[in-house]
Amino acid sequence: VITLEVMVPWSPAKNKAWPDASRALVKLMLMIDARRSNRGIPALGSALVTHVLALALPLKRVGSPLASQSQHRTRPVTEPDAQLPFIEYLDHAEPPAIIDQEMAATLVAEMEAGYIERSMGTDV
Repeated sequence: VITLEVMVPWSPAKNKAWPDASRALVKLMLMIDARRSNRGIPALGSALVTHVLALALPLKRVGSPLASQSQHRTRPVTEPDAQLPFIEYLDHAEPPAIIDQEMAATLVAEMEAGYIERSMGTDV
């Protein structure tokens, strides 16, 4: 079996391989998290780097020089040691709630009001 390319998730060590837009998003999210922490607002901390960003950014295709030369023979495969994102399937005991438009609007208004109350006196 010839491995021509591998799909890998974002990590701090591999940050330079991602496009400028993705790196800018990482920087922005880290700055927001640091600012929240400095202001005493709950922040994600290391979980942002280890869990959130790895799943939030698209996988990056990494391969040998052969992979870039021959797109006809290229097929995505994964390395056994790669930390790929996973999907966990859950069985729910109850069916999903059906919320009408009026109830949804009420919930959104309450959430917005709570956000404004928590944000008063802070620069966002």
